[in-house]
Amino acid sequence: MPATLLLCGDVMLGRGIDQLFVRWSLPALREQSIRDARDYVTLAAQLHGLIQTSRPDVRGDALGELDRISPDARLVNLETSITTSEHYWPGVWGMQLA
Repeated sequence: MPATLLLCGDVMLGRGIDQLFVRWSLPALREQSIRDARDYVTLAAQLHGLIQTSRPDVRGDALGELDRISPDARLVNLETSITTSEHYWPGVWGMQLA
């Protein structure tokens, strides 16, 4: 019996996106240029206008398309970690972390 698969890549919920959620994570980043995830939100708002944060679901407009397709399975490449730990992996992106 045939199956319908939804394959989705490079979904990023960090770098500011998480700061728009009702339950956001700590904004501290370990990047060379930006140290606070809220700065990404500010930059995006400056470029594209006020960001709508009233949606309860990060999938937003994609939900209608998911309902239309109604796949048997959904595979998503999540480009961020899901953790409650405040510890960082040393040497990320060639940087020495303090």
